[in-house]
Amino acid sequence: MVENGIPVIIASRCHEGRTRPIYGGGSGGKDLADAGVIFSGDLSGLKARILASVLLGRGAGLEDFRREFESAAGGHSG
Repeated sequence: MVENGIPVIIASRCHEGRTRPIYGGGSGGKDLADAGVIFSGDLSGLKARILASVLLGRGAGLEDFRREFESAAGGHSG
């Protein structure tokens, strides 16, 4: 999906904590980040979905998604 310019965002449903690309080994967050996935960082799944909806609504591209999520997620998405 990312290769086709479609943003893929990883978020958590946990009440606290952030998503970060730490572990590798073929199926971890580092591998997903290397594939171009965007991490929601400090944003909950609901907040990430709202931000994604706003960005889609204004026609944002993949790099716009990256920039906006890095800014909104506390700068911890990559």
